[in-house]
Amino acid sequence: MLNQLLVCMDGFADTKGQILVLAATNRPEALDPAILRPGRFDETIRIEAPDAKAREQMFRKRLEKIPIETGILDAIPRLICRTAGVSPAQVDRVLREAAYAAAREGRKTITLADLEAAANLVRYGANRRDMVVREQDRRQTAWHEAGHAVARLALCPESKLDYISIVPNEEGALGFAAWQHDETKHSHSAQDFHNLIIVSLAGREAEILCPDSGSAAINTGVSSDYERATALAWEAVSRFGFDDEFGVFCLRGTPASIHPVLSESIKPRVDALLGTCLEATRKLMLEKKLQLEAIAFALVAKDALDGVEVETLIKR
Repeated sequence: MLNQLLVCMDGFADTKGQILVLAATNRPEALDPAILRPGRFDETIRIEAPDAKAREQMFRKRLEKIPIETGILDAIPRLICRTAGVSPAQVDRVLREAAYAAAREGRKTITLADLEAAANLVRYGANRRDMVVREQDRRQTAWHEAGHAVARLALCPESKLDYISIVPNEEGALGFAAWQHDETKHSHSAQDFHNLIIVSLAGREAEILCPDSGSAAINTGVSSDYERATALAWEAVSRFGFDDEFGVFCLRGTPASIHPVLSESIKPRVDALLGTCLEATRKLMLEKKLQLEAIAFALVAKDALDGVEVETLIKR
């Protein structure tokens, strides 16, 4: 197929006039270098996910063409925050899902609640209301997600909590806490890494404090949290030079043949960083136990909370 494509492109030289060939891929790393040489596909334009300004323009342009409730255009900033990282196709899906919700209820106009629920569906997956979850598991999940929320609000005050839920979704999660990303921040400090590791570990440590968890607090529900914490610690040590003992060093800059040997030296420093962060996490969860309890009880009662509700709870 590659050879046939190149033959066709070479044949363009015999035609009259100029021919511009456009192509697109979502896997540029898989392209054969032969088609990227000068005279072929030699101009590359990288298209990133739309930023906040672009998403605002997309929503405004699309909302002009559909029946919406009065005041929605003034609330677009809330949609912009809730849709960080989505693609243009996902923006379109948000509007479609909102329209479906209005149609199901026999309404002719789309409300802000429709749009926000649709944004949650697109970003986090559909809720699985039919999934049977034991009451004890619901309570443990509530404490778990409360732990993530409390830790991040305490250590990353610039982050805004978007939504926290203990309703299982189609991705397989029993609950999740979602955040509004700061799209203007493009670099992270060593302290940022420490804080994010603590946030990842906070779910399990909060779950242990749940009054009726007992031995059930040690379960398989934290695999993704531990995976993220380990990845962050490994990157801090082996890529960004955040470990004083290991020094300014990046594993990526070394020959692959010596990676196994170097990994043996990196692992103790990763273990030390995770141990330090775990100790800090336990201390923080004990200090914030009243906040954990308030959020967890509210989640059990309501299934989900938005960021404003959570902030109100922890300020009481």
